[in-house]
Amino acid sequence: MGYIRQYRGLSRCVYVVALSKLIQTIGAFIWPLFTVVLKTKLDLEADVIALFVSVSVMSGFAGSVIGGYVSDLLGRKRTIIAFELLASLSFLAVLLVNSNIQIAILLSTGIFFFSMSGPAHNSLLANVTKTEDKEVAYSLHMQVTKIGVILGPVLGGLLLVNYFELFIVLDVITTILGLVLLATMVKEKKDKVGINPFEITMDHSVWSLIKERPFILYYALLSMFTAVIYGQMDYTLPIYIMDTVNNGEVVFAYLYSFNGVIIVGLTATITYLLRRQSSAAKIFIGLGIYTIALYINVFVTEAFHFFIMMFVFSIGELILSIGMGPKLSRMVPVNMYGKVTSFVQIFYVFGHLIATSVPALLLVNGVTYVELWSIIGAFSFIGTVILFYVRDSNKELLGLLDSYDKNR
Repeated sequence: MGYIRQYRGLSRCVYVVALSKLIQTIGAFIWPLFTVVLKTKLDLEADVIALFVSVSVMSGFAGSVIGGYVSDLLGRKRTIIAFELLASLSFLAVLLVNSNIQIAILLSTGIFFFSMSGPAHNSLLANVTKTEDKEVAYSLHMQVTKIGVILGPVLGGLLLVNYFELFIVLDVITTILGLVLLATMVKEKKDKVGINPFEITMDHSVWSLIKERPFILYYALLSMFTAVIYGQMDYTLPIYIMDTVNNGEVVFAYLYSFNGVIIVGLTATITYLLRRQSSAAKIFIGLGIYTIALYINVFVTEAFHFFIMMFVFSIGELILSIGMGPKLSRMVPVNMYGKVTSFVQIFYVFGHLIATSVPALLLVNGVTYVELWSIIGAFSFIGTVILFYVRDSNKELLGLLDSYDKNR
């Protein structure tokens, strides 16, 4: 079947990077369950937990920005190995201390080091993927990541309460296994063929590159816009569910898993069905579906309605990711991808802050949930219309970038 055949013929390094990511994500217990660890295992007070979570989020943002620059200087593999080893050492040190505050500090430190390796992972995938295979490679990477997101927290949750030491050790072991695969089997430049002119190495600063290629700034703004929408999953949606239906926290947990199942189950099919569509068309379609999902929340009255909404939302997320993921790597020199990723990350995090702070402010000032979802839906619709005009005004450049995909 074409759904399966589309993943054949990728470079060996792409498969190794995907397998490494799968192993590490399945064993990534600490960050997904960080708040749970602080509460149930360390028994910290709510205000202390809020402080550690806030500091970890902000330090993770800073780590991503710094890590992008470092990965361009040291190389992707070296950056990943260096910072993930430091993260693993921080986690292992947890087994040597008794103070709950010290454990929380060490866990936060490890999370910070992991965040510094994030841009290097993204850059490595871009570097080992043939230009014409990027959409399929990013599709594969998205699937394995979601598989890990589904399985990891479940396994970690089973271990956390009674087997905390094993919880830590398995997280470290899976990290090391992933690193061994990358260190021994991935060559950053070996399979880089079919490179397009935009990816050729250049000696530019980020700002000079943006002046020369302003579409990078458009991409950063698009990332901020999508973060505002997707960020509703982290604040507005869970509190809405808990205020709307009984056992809302359980419903939200099931919804989160349902999202992962939809992504894993339909990524191959949708990637294949939309293979002839341009990246800009996929982004446009994805945002349109996001808008529909947001407006569905206006009419929710029962728990199963949320699952209908999440199905639609997940389809939008999937299509948007396939469209956006490969695009940045096609328009940036290979030696600057880490720096540019860090630049884009600033906009993404800012969008995520808007996604949590603005709805909270509106709710405090008396805006109802129906009004709030209507506002967010209108925001998404207006942004989609603006994107339509941006796409038309940059049709020649977008067409050139898409021409390097093997399906077009």
